[in-house]
Amino acid sequence: RITVCGNLLPFSGILTTPTATVTTAKCLFNSVISTPGAKCMTADIKNFYLNNDLPEPEYMKFLLSNIPQEIIDEYNLTEKVDDKGYVYIKIVKGMYGLKQAGIIAHKELIKHLAPHDYAPVQHTPGLWKHDTRDTIFSLVVDDFAIKYTSTENIHHLLNALKSKYTISEDWTAQLYIGITLKWDYVHHTVDLSMPNYVKAALLRFKHTCLKRRDAPHKHVPPKYGAKIQYAPPDDDCPTLPANRINFIQQVVGVFLYYGIAIDNTILVALGDIGAEQSQATATTNEKVDHLLDYMASNPIATIRYHASGMVLFIHSDASYLSVAKARSRASGVFF
Repeated sequence: RITVCGNLLPFSGILTTPTATVTTAKCLFNSVISTPGAKCMTADIKNFYLNNDLPEPEYMKFLLSNIPQEIIDEYNLTEKVDDKGYVYIKIVKGMYGLKQAGIIAHKELIKHLAPHDYAPVQHTPGLWKHDTRDTIFSLVVDDFAIKYTSTENIHHLLNALKSKYTISEDWTAQLYIGITLKWDYVHHTVDLSMPNYVKAALLRFKHTCLKRRDAPHKHVPPKYGAKIQYAPPDDDCPTLPANRINFIQQVVGVFLYYGIAIDNTILVALGDIGAEQSQATATTNEKVDHLLDYMASNPIATIRYHASGMVLFIHSDASYLSVAKARSRASGVFF
């Protein structure tokens, strides 16, 4: 496959593509097991970014020596090469690497599905529904998680997609956006997990568990009855070398999605480490080791959703002077 260095090409239009969040997908999963007779399947559009017309052409050049001989012969490229060995190409359709390819493909999908009465929900990015049928799906780029209640309804959507795209189908819906799904339609539950994620991450970071940890960060006991509350003292340890700071940043990056998707017990620890990572010290390093020990001690987390009335509850709270440098924290949990 050929990729365009889109970062070298200017584009002044809107590039943001609406995509479903993990929360939207989870609400959809809960809706599936909470709706009598509903099931879930996943689908994927092949070559989603390709073959969509560009509003304006782009241009790139290739070294002739990088092009297979059969292509050179087919298109008589030896007659088109310049004195530096380049051939020049006009791009009129979407290609990988073009920064506008995603939004163009998304708009083309909206245009294609509109006559079939499918459209994005107005205030929830990445969530789509039909005007009259009860089919609902979440969309992340070209990955669909589809809730349906009848064979007729699901084939109505699939046939609409197949009239333009080549798609793959998984009727068991075992994997979506990296999350493994285990459905039990009899008992109306679905389990969400990422079985090998932590194991692979610990192998990448070459971490051996030093001590079993049952909490992702050290416990700071509250001081009840104190008349004056002080913020934790500033960390005056020297900053770590650049390579160790980079390691800490990688740990935060790798585990952040896992924390958002599956194991939210680690999010506070990741937030603390993330706030310090650019000026990380030995104290930060201890927090990272503690977190990695916790992950090694608890490598497989699972979320189970049961059928429910789909009522949204929100708990929120705030803490004052709870983080170094007199920072405070506000947070919320919704379920």
